[in-house]
Amino acid sequence: MTVPVALAVAVALAVAAAGCGLGGSPPSYRYVVLAPSAGRAAAPREVGAARRAPVLVVARVTLPDYLQRDDVARRVGPQELVYSSTERWAEPLEDAVARNLRLDLAARLEPAIVVEARPAGGADRYVLLVDVVRFEEGPGGQAELWARWTVRHGGAIVHATETRTRVAMAEPGASAMAAALSTALDRLGTDIATAVVALVGRRGPSPVAATPGP
Repeated sequence: MTVPVALAVAVALAVAAAGCGLGGSPPSYRYVVLAPSAGRAAAPREVGAARRAPVLVVARVTLPDYLQRDDVARRVGPQELVYSSTERWAEPLEDAVARNLRLDLAARLEPAIVVEARPAGGADRYVLLVDVVRFEEGPGGQAELWARWTVRHGGAIVHATETRTRVAMAEPGASAMAAALSTALDRLGTDIATAVVALVGRRGPSPVAATPGP
């Protein structure tokens, strides 16, 4: 056996041995996603509706840095988090939260109030800014959402508040956690939709009421 061949064989054997020492096959991950509320869908939008109806622009939804990763986070104490080694989010969590919130608001408000991800037509425009403080499973099998949010109109803040809610998980595990967090996000949508309907109502004929939450 020549020296290069012998070296290659030695390297291959070393890699195989290292793999066995580390447990052999790579870990198997379980992926979870957020889901919009069952049975809630936006009403069909007429062409040009954004020009006639008030517009709510969901301009910003942010999550803290510790949630900017695929690994599922769990809070085990006021100052302590653990990350799962086998459970992961199937997409960036910040994107998922923003999209599901937009879908929820559109289902509640349209066609009376048009929901957009970025400024579009319509002079009567409200801008929503959401900063999520917590969005994870906490002690006692409770999924927690804490978000501070503001609504701006005409460059001024017309509403500023926060939503804090906890939802009991049906069972342990990432799937139940994702379902509970989806419900918590639905509650945030209820709070925002109710506020926006009231704001629009003060400026003219009141639109249809927001769809109540679960």
